[in-house]
Amino acid sequence: RGRAGTFVKQPPVASTIGLVFAIEQHDPSWDYSPYFNTLVRQAALLGQASTDRPACKIKVYYGVTDPWSPNQPQGLAEDLKHNRLAGLIVVPRAKPWAPSAPLNVPVVSLGRRSNMSPDESAITLSWESWCDRAIDLLVQGGCKRLAILAAAVRPTPEIDKLADQARKRSIVVKPQWVQGIYPNQAEWARRSVHLLVDRDSPQAPDSLLITDDSLIDHASAGLVDAGVRSSSQLRVVAWANLPSRSPLLLPMIRLGFDLRSALVQAVDLITRKRLGQAVERAITLPVQVEDQQQAEVSDRPVVSESVPLSMSISTSESMSERV
Repeated sequence: RGRAGTFVKQPPVASTIGLVFAIEQHDPSWDYSPYFNTLVRQAALLGQASTDRPACKIKVYYGVTDPWSPNQPQGLAEDLKHNRLAGLIVVPRAKPWAPSAPLNVPVVSLGRRSNMSPDESAITLSWESWCDRAIDLLVQGGCKRLAILAAAVRPTPEIDKLADQARKRSIVVKPQWVQGIYPNQAEWARRSVHLLVDRDSPQAPDSLLITDDSLIDHASAGLVDAGVRSSSQLRVVAWANLPSRSPLLLPMIRLGFDLRSALVQAVDLITRKRLGQAVERAITLPVQVEDQQQAEVSDRPVVSESVPLSMSISTSESMSERV
């Protein structure tokens, strides 16, 4: 009516992105997976980063491997049919992401998949890069004897290869010093670590690698049981999904990948795809020490630093409730 009316500044199709998890919301892995929970938490927190930039709403979907299947939650399919989404960020871990029909929106996968379509992109977290950096930190710390506590869900050959990498750098890794614990039974890590780093032995390991942050809390309790109090007694390097909000019981180096950066880069890829720009087929996140300045300090826990944002992201009510 003349100059009076309602104007849509950011239509949903241009400002809403789906974050899709293949596992269901009631799956037990939500109780012990720092990876899944950090992604949800960071997606929510990014929306609070700035009020002077256009927001990009992230809506979370759970338990979807094929949005067109009648046997799966229909929320994502409805939103796709009605053009409510600018693109999708899929998290295919634990179950495959395999749409049975075209999606007609840009898709970015957090983790490279064997069945990626030609127009998809991936943001990857390289296990090999993490292993290289972890061994470098141990060598720099003068470590000579290494124990490894692994998540038992990771294939044994991968852990054996990690041990071989350490041996090639003149670090002793005895077969009995390599143990695995399932993340859903992480409390057993306390006893395993106590045994691994037994301080009564003159040839006990002087370093420990923890390959999954779901094991950190119980492993730390085991180190306390064994009498470890500082990194001068035992140098510990642990996998971390960053930024982490979990306090540390003992000083250790948390080494991992910034999942907030992963989300920001995924949104950027989707935005550029929608504008018709050429985008990377795959982006590999760099391995980062949680706090570059404090990681080498032996007698205090490290503290995460914030990461500058290139955009602001807000989340749906369902996501806020979950966080």
